[in-house]
Amino acid sequence: MHQAIVYLQRKGMIKTPLTANLFFLSHPGVQALEDALDHPDRATAGFPPLVSIVQIGHVENSQIQQGTTGSTHTATMQVPSKDGLQRFVEEARRLQAHLDLTPDAAVEYIAVLRTLEALASSPNRKPTIITTSLDALWEVPVSASGSAADQLLLTLLTGLM
Repeated sequence: MHQAIVYLQRKGMIKTPLTANLFFLSHPGVQALEDALDHPDRATAGFPPLVSIVQIGHVENSQIQQGTTGSTHTATMQVPSKDGLQRFVEEARRLQAHLDLTPDAAVEYIAVLRTLEALASSPNRKPTIITTSLDALWEVPVSASGSAADQLLLTLLTGLM
């Protein structure tokens, strides 16, 4: 944020900040902001376009939402087969020794795998619980190291979800 403030100061769009997060727009700053709001689809002297258009090639089984407030998504998840869920749990267990997990994260990881294992053996696999468990597992292995095992587990999760 500091670089943005310095940039806007050099352009004469803001006055010297009162604090790290409080500043006043100068008259040129107000004009630049008004110009950006009047023409949200193009860049101005001080701001990038306010409207961003993202072109994505071929996407399947994905919902994309950006720049909305209070919106919701409804998705239908196909429940993984018993064999598919069991294979996933087995592979995730094999990867555990190679993941860079804190002790608390390792306990969480094992607990989630046990939940998924129980669901795999259930005659009535509940999609909501499976999704919640996979979401919890998705957050566990992401480490600062970004190890190959972390990436492989995330790839497995992506394939199952």
